Amino acid sequence: MSAPTRLAYTFDVARLLADLAVCDAHEWLTRSHLGWLCHVLRSSDGSVGNMEPSATARDAPLLGECPYFREVLKELGQEFDVGAARVSSLVPGGEIQPHTDAHCVPWRIHIPITTNTQSVIQFNAIDYHWKPGEAWLADFGYPHAAWNRGKTRRVHLLVNVARL
Repeated sequence: MSAPTRLAYTFDVARLLADLAVCDAHEWLTRSHLGWLCHVLRSSDGSVGNMEPSATARDAPLLGECPYFREVLKELGQEFDVGAARVSSLVPGGEIQPHTDAHCVPWRIHIPITTNTQSVIQFNAIDYHWKPGEAWLADFGYPHAAWNRGKTRRVHLLVNVARL
């Protein structure tokens, strides 16, 4: 599957934003020099500095401060084996260059928290604009890119998964 699939989940945007506010009280980690920032919620060793996706993961301390993110991961865990998770922010003008994540667990769920109409993610030269609260599953082992040409940031909850 190279095209993203919309999952049946719809998450409460107000509650996602409340947990995002908790994250905003902490320093964002820089993922790249092109405006890509993140907060680690689960990592292979449970540390906040480990941004590498992994199939197995332990909770990072920040997840303990985010009750709705924990609830979302628990709900996803009924259908998927939940691995690493992070909150990813793309600042206005930010860009994630085309790449693949074939070196790691490629299946990932994106749950937009906040976005704008000028923020897109691209798979196979097709642009997608996902709405807050939706859940999208994609094989990130395929080439993909993202950019934010809007005036506000784009923030997604990213969850590496495998089917149970």
